[in-house]
Amino acid sequence: MASPSRTPVSIRTWGRPGGDAPAVGAAPVGEERPPDVIDELVQQHELLAGRLSALQRPAAEVGAAEILALTAVMDAHTHAEDAVVFPRVREMAPRTGPLLDDVHDYHTQIAQLVRLLEARAPRPADAGRVAAELAEVCSLEFRLEEREVFPAMRAVLPRGMLVSLADAVRSAVAVAPAA
Repeated sequence: MASPSRTPVSIRTWGRPGGDAPAVGAAPVGEERPPDVIDELVQQHELLAGRLSALQRPAAEVGAAEILALTAVMDAHTHAEDAVVFPRVREMAPRTGPLLDDVHDYHTQIAQLVRLLEARAPRPADAGRVAAELAEVCSLEFRLEEREVFPAMRAVLPRGMLVSLADAVRSAVAVAPAA
């Protein structure tokens, strides 16, 4: 079944009241350092987790456009990790290979659930169970990255590379292909 058509969505402004998001990847309060790729990805995780939670409202309150916006942003996020960040991490820190293999397995599950969610978008009443399952898998994947992959990245990758990867992620998210 073909995916429903999608409107491009910015991960920076999507779901933000007024459409203006704070700078993605902004340095934590009190720190004087440029944001890096880990800051960027953690902020995306928080945004996605919030939007997944919102999709678990009563079906009558969830619209097809909201479902399709979430799936577009989810695709863009995993594309940025898979195409930009993790190949560089694997190259610079080969010992992270098994962790990155686990992340890849989660991304495969996420992609399957995203396609299921898209197929149910015209009938939001059918989407709740899939959204709940997607939220659970994403929670596990985000936890693995934030507790194991990101600390390994900080330990091995030079700070300048982490900062430049943040820019590359923002660019990849902006041009990620719609599935």
